[in-house]
Amino acid sequence: MRLTALLIAVLLLVHLSAMSQSISFSGKDIAMKEVFQAIEEQTGHVISGDRSILSSLKPVSLSVQNLPVEQFLNLVFREQGITYRLRGKNIFLSRQAPPPDPGRPAAATEQPATITGTVRSRSGELLVGVSIRVKGTLSGTTTDAQGSFRLNIERSTVLQISSIGYETLEVALREAADGYSVAAVKADMKDNVKAASGRAINMELILETSSNQMNQVIVNGYSNINKNNFTGSAVTIKREELLKVAPNNILRSLQIFDPSFKVLDNNSLGSDPNNINPVYIRGRSGIGDVALPDDEVALSPTQLRNDPNLPTFILDGYEVPVQRIFDLDPTRVESITILKDAASTAIYGSRAANGVVVIETVKPVSGKLRVNYSLNGSVSAPDLSAYHLLNAREKLELERISGVFERRDNEHPDQGMKREQNYYGKLAEINRGVETDWLSQPLRTGLNQRHNLLVEGGSKEFIFGADINVARTQGVMKGSERNNNSLGFSIAYRKNNLMFRNYIQWNNIQSEESPFGSFSTYAEQNPYEVFLDEDGNYKKLLGDWGHPGGRGNPLYDANLKSYNRKKHNDFSNNFNLRWTIADGLILDTRLSVMLQKSQQQDFKDPASSQFENVEFTEKGTKGILDDEMLTWDFNALLSYGKGYGKHYVNTTLGANANQKEMTRSGYSVQGFLTGNTDDINFAADILNKPTGDNEKSRLLGFLASANYSYDNIYLLDFSGRYDGASQFGANVRFAPFWSLGAGINIHNYASIQRKYPWLTNLKVRSNYGQVGKAGFSQSVSKSTYRYNFDDWYASGIGANLVTLANPDLEWEKTTMFDAGFDLTVFNKLSLTVNYYHKKTVDLIGDITLPFSTGFKSYKSNLGEILNEGYELNARYQVLTTKNVSLNLYATTAHNSNKFLKIGDALKEYNKRVDEYYDDHTVVNKPLNKYFEGASQTAIYAMKSLGINPADGREVFLDQNGDVTYVWNQSQHVVVGDSEPDWRGAFGFNFSYKSFLLFAGFLYEFGGDMYNNTLVSKVENANVYKNVDSRVFTDRWQKPGDVTHLKDVRLWNTPTQVTSRFVQRNNYIDFSSVTLGYDLPRHILNKWKVSTCRVQVTSNELGRISSIDTERGTDFPYARTINLTLNLGF
Repeated sequence: MRLTALLIAVLLLVHLSAMSQSISFSGKDIAMKEVFQAIEEQTGHVISGDRSILSSLKPVSLSVQNLPVEQFLNLVFREQGITYRLRGKNIFLSRQAPPPDPGRPAAATEQPATITGTVRSRSGELLVGVSIRVKGTLSGTTTDAQGSFRLNIERSTVLQISSIGYETLEVALREAADGYSVAAVKADMKDNVKAASGRAINMELILETSSNQMNQVIVNGYSNINKNNFTGSAVTIKREELLKVAPNNILRSLQIFDPSFKVLDNNSLGSDPNNINPVYIRGRSGIGDVALPDDEVALSPTQLRNDPNLPTFILDGYEVPVQRIFDLDPTRVESITILKDAASTAIYGSRAANGVVVIETVKPVSGKLRVNYSLNGSVSAPDLSAYHLLNAREKLELERISGVFERRDNEHPDQGMKREQNYYGKLAEINRGVETDWLSQPLRTGLNQRHNLLVEGGSKEFIFGADINVARTQGVMKGSERNNNSLGFSIAYRKNNLMFRNYIQWNNIQSEESPFGSFSTYAEQNPYEVFLDEDGNYKKLLGDWGHPGGRGNPLYDANLKSYNRKKHNDFSNNFNLRWTIADGLILDTRLSVMLQKSQQQDFKDPASSQFENVEFTEKGTKGILDDEMLTWDFNALLSYGKGYGKHYVNTTLGANANQKEMTRSGYSVQGFLTGNTDDINFAADILNKPTGDNEKSRLLGFLASANYSYDNIYLLDFSGRYDGASQFGANVRFAPFWSLGAGINIHNYASIQRKYPWLTNLKVRSNYGQVGKAGFSQSVSKSTYRYNFDDWYASGIGANLVTLANPDLEWEKTTMFDAGFDLTVFNKLSLTVNYYHKKTVDLIGDITLPFSTGFKSYKSNLGEILNEGYELNARYQVLTTKNVSLNLYATTAHNSNKFLKIGDALKEYNKRVDEYYDDHTVVNKPLNKYFEGASQTAIYAMKSLGINPADGREVFLDQNGDVTYVWNQSQHVVVGDSEPDWRGAFGFNFSYKSFLLFAGFLYEFGGDMYNNTLVSKVENANVYKNVDSRVFTDRWQKPGDVTHLKDVRLWNTPTQVTSRFVQRNNYIDFSSVTLGYDLPRHILNKWKVSTCRVQVTSNELGRISSIDTERGTDFPYARTINLTLNLGF
């Protein structure tokens, strides 16, 4: 009954509402005031403004029934000389302007009007500090903290609405009978202006993101600067550009846009989803902890925590570890800016020497509730194109011709007979069809997915947003995976000139390494081996063929219960309070707190073959390593930006403080019953007792920057920072860092614009400054102690001094000089050219001490490194029409690197390298050495003249120019350099209506590489294991053979490092090809969908290279196909 009554009430209200919009009236010679009294009584519409107009109007005679309001008003005002405008329940009246007298010139009239409005981006974000100017004058205003503005005008005019990073919008206001009419000057921008005519005009304006390189914004993490007025070197990448390259990996994508940004390939770990490759910008300025292959540090797959060449990563104004960027969903990115020189990075002072990468994520915007969903599904297939292994019959033939089955001198006849039996046994296996594909056993096709959901909305004052990200990544080796989950919530509130925003986020990462171990283990297995027994179970031991070494079946261990897992959780809260004190003056405070916790568990099944000959209580091990880091980061910034005629000033003053506290602990146990009882409570004993360490670092800095331009022609930049860090000596904790830049916008000279209208942009610029590096451990300057828990005394335990303090240890400093120009002609061809000179001084390293001191070394400032190079970025708009566009792009960079000065530690390390060669019979690749005047990436080996065609032996050339057969490590010279002469990218962007096609290729040429495959799998090949097929085709076999590989019968004589295997490493990578389609709006409107894009992207499709070597030796490389769907509601 209640429901029925409610329905009747709703229907009645709807009916009355519909009726209230119509008029019934009848009368003759009725005064206009009585007519409008009837309108108000029947509809609620009232006259706003000047009611005296009614008294001057003629009476009316009419009779109507249920006539709509607008039709009734048209009838009433017919031939009255009056116009009206409806806004809600208000009726605005105005007199029609008299027709102009053609005999008199028109005179400018003054009609005062108030213009109010809001300015938003296309995504709906309210824009602060947007310039609203009357065209041709200096009068105007800017939007406030709520994106609103107010402006008075007196006559027809054109408003220019502009903001850095956005296209300028022009709005025409023309006098009309009721005040002013409003419209966009350009017809194709009509949808960007919403306003009604009148004298009190409220506008809703939308600015489009600029595609013009000159109007891009440089986001440096502290302020936004117009690129046209900036003297530094920076590259900005927008979200749309980023997603075309690689929808999953941000770091690798950046190489397409900036040739100086390099992600180092790890030829060992290939496409391992848990490996984060080292990154550097404009060469390497540090060497970190030098280590030999046997040293523990050299065994770690990633050494990024204290990487001396790693750039600083800033996410939404706060410094974050590189892992956070590695796992960041590219669909969450709004823009990325790579800062490279002193002018752009000096504001970061002690964190700027390696460059700075600033990432801004998508922020929630006000308006109606919006939902954005993106799905990325991908398929990854292992790339084994670089592997050329022998099949079973070829492998057996190699063993035969290498003399494996021949009788030995002075050996027992039974042993010779056994060799012969082994040959025929293997041959029998081959003849019965055994051809085991070992490479496929640990591999799979990886199926990956990533989901991202963003919900946003709110009012002009209050904005909220929530984002959820779920990613599942499978490596191409079985059992390898990396799974990400994240949840974030954002709120923002604006009130008058105050705005605060808070974003809280939780990230969870669960990773697992493949239980199959190194891929090289399977590449070594002989194809005539069978890994399953007659019952279909994995054999524990392979065939007994008399081979030296173990017979273990790697697939047996791989299918046990062993695992290596890591769980990582981090919680972060970012708070931002902004106060717009006055027009152009803003106080911005930021506080970020992040807690990171991770645990790694490494379990070895007790049934593993590695425990074959150990006690029962020692079988099976489990190690647990816990990591925790608490970080807080505070910034307070006072910025001012405003124009005064031809002068424009943008300044920032601020302070920054942060702290990082890291705690590590770990232990291991042994003795498990089975692989299923892996809890530590089942362990029989402690293998390594718990140990741990704690480290805390603090940084305090004060900063100032200023950007000035005169008439948009003459440019000046200054940045200064005074930093103190706890890592450095007590006597030199603080140090100044600074930069000064200047530039000229030649194209803005009036005479140039008249004479050369085709010159769209020509800016020359230069800057110089000094920045620093603080990515070091606390132990570099402090005394460090290790407690001795093995010896207990009545008074307690003792402690050993591990590192010696150096209170005078100074900052590493890098002086930078940068010069370049930006050129655009015909608004089609754009060129950016840079030259840079980076000199790193006070390089931190070890000084060797006499043994009598009790220490081998201590940290000090002792080295200098120089990086010098060029960069070029070119873009050309081949075709631009309404439906079709084609753009070409190409980038290139050259960097040269050399030591100007090295210290005792590197000289001592060079001696250790020579000793290592003496102590090891086989060294398959050159070890690094460091000398003054030489490159950090130089390759050292003995000079080779090649293989003597007469006897198949290698001939060497020593440093005295003498020819010899004897290899000697003391005769090593520089035989190559892995740093290429040039590297870069090229490709194109093509679009036709709603379709887009993108292609990107990476290239390097002029660098060298030591082909380790030719050494380890051909010349130093162990004939008892599978090897590269070139062992047959390319090796010397008889006198007169001209080849670069020695006699096949000398396989027992190891080949040492020699220039013979240094090859030119030129390549082109088919990095990315993308095809996308945006569904037409008329289709989306039917389903109430705002946007829908479908995109297919392929990554690492192929590679053309001048060198043929095995790639991905421990974890193969992969080729990936991505399918992406983006939906907006």
